[in-house]
Amino acid sequence: MLTFSVPIPFLTEHPAEFQKLFVDFARRLNVVSGYAGYAVNLSLTEAEANTPTEYWLSKRYIGIDVGDPLTVAMHLRSKIKTVSWLTAINRELLQKLGGNRELSDELPPAWFAFYDLNGGVVIQAGPMPEAGASADNESKGAPVLPPNYVLVNNALKDVRVESVWQLQRGLMGAAAPLYGTTAESDEWLRRFDVLADQLSGFKARLLDQPKLSADSTLGGRL
Repeated sequence: MLTFSVPIPFLTEHPAEFQKLFVDFARRLNVVSGYAGYAVNLSLTEAEANTPTEYWLSKRYIGIDVGDPLTVAMHLRSKIKTVSWLTAINRELLQKLGGNRELSDELPPAWFAFYDLNGGVVIQAGPMPEAGASADNESKGAPVLPPNYVLVNNALKDVRVESVWQLQRGLMGAAAPLYGTTAESDEWLRRFDVLADQLSGFKARLLDQPKLSADSTLGGRL
């Protein structure tokens, strides 16, 4: 398992460089699955004390990743945890979904880029990661589901893990809220799920999203 992060300004100062790092790492490691987007870097020495902050941020920004990678990894031997800005699946998972042609029918190339992953695929959803903040200026309302993430989630949810047991662990005896139960953790996994009759609305909203460009994608797209 590999995790890595960069400061947010890196994405704007070096367009497409993060995508290159992610795809190169995924190919070298021949991963089963992986993803990249916005997340919180918890203290390595006091991670459990910081989980309430991660929980609070995830409730305001639905696009933020949650959970300890090592704790969750044992549940992901043949499934994906979630989708994000970049989502990687290997050949076997791709075949279960019907292949690249099936996915490309659901994910239009103006907003989604496909990169080869040793017979699998890395999907880029939009030119930049999405936080999924609320629509009001003070971020106090309900988070807004990013349409590109909803559509990727719908395309890949058949290979998503059903349960991860527990996303977070807090300090023993602390009363601060966190994803400490299986029910709440699994609800987070399904945060981008929408009803079938709602999908057309998200496809319409996608038309208003920024499109991919040569600067925001890698060469050699599938």
